Amino acid sequence: MLPELGMLAAAIERQVIDLHRSTGVVLDRAIGRGRRHNKDLARVVSDLPAGERLLLRALSRDYAAAVDGADPRPDLAELLSPADVVALANASGLHVVSLVPYGALLDGPTPGPSHLDPESTTYRWRRTLSWIPEDPHLLDLILFVERALVEHMPPTVAPRMLVVLEKRRDRSGNNRWLRDRSAAAEAWSRDSSAGLARLVTAETRSELDRLLEPVRARYLGFVLLDVALRRLGGLDESAVLTPARAAEFHAWQRAARIDAATTAFLRSWPRGCPSRKHRGVDTTLAVDYPIQKELLTEHFGLFDGSDA
Repeated sequence: MLPELGMLAAAIERQVIDLHRSTGVVLDRAIGRGRRHNKDLARVVSDLPAGERLLLRALSRDYAAAVDGADPRPDLAELLSPADVVALANASGLHVVSLVPYGALLDGPTPGPSHLDPESTTYRWRRTLSWIPEDPHLLDLILFVERALVEHMPPTVAPRMLVVLEKRRDRSGNNRWLRDRSAAAEAWSRDSSAGLARLVTAETRSELDRLLEPVRARYLGFVLLDVALRRLGGLDESAVLTPARAAEFHAWQRAARIDAATTAFLRSWPRGCPSRKHRGVDTTLAVDYPIQKELLTEHFGLFDGSDA
């Protein structure tokens, strides 16, 4: 995880902790599964008074499978699925209260692909994330997206999850919870765009519009929406943005496409050029800027009055 994201992870976790502390319970933490982790969990549970709650911080096996396209290695004990959670709860005499996916902007549970690829590998994305500790507007936007959207989605959408468990035996309730959770995940996989659209109320759209006003927050929000549009086929940005903000998003998309096309051309055009090298010096390195200007003004019609 990038160092600047540590405070983001802690802030998101505090949201979930505060939600469940409103019931007057004390939350402790444990991590992972497997023989050693089960012993650690058993020790925590034995010290927990009946009826109080335990917060299990874990990494999502479903997310790893979603981004990798295959089930991750079974020996990765830190990865949990909802079925793993129920097995752990039933074996430990615990009741599953809630499972909250979180950390859509955080690194994945294993090195490799991410829902945010290819943006997550760019310097501009890392620069934007580096502003999180300094820019409260960014943190406000991310925490709102996590609270209003991510925590209500299946664990395939975020690399981390917080599981709220209560010390009381409830095998039948846990199994029923898993059936309901599996049915909801299946419905999401059939039509995830409709599932997301249902989460965005008029109040949510209005608050997003306000949070997207600062420039850095708007860039980050537009990137996340662009990822959602690519990942969730059939999603319409008007389901998430106000009309004025949607028009702004379209302009940003067009600018991003032009920037990507221009960059790709500048990187590739000298390849195979026989006169590229003169006495061992690459003569094409000095012409990128003038060529870029020609591309933007003559090919894309920008900055000359025709890009209205």
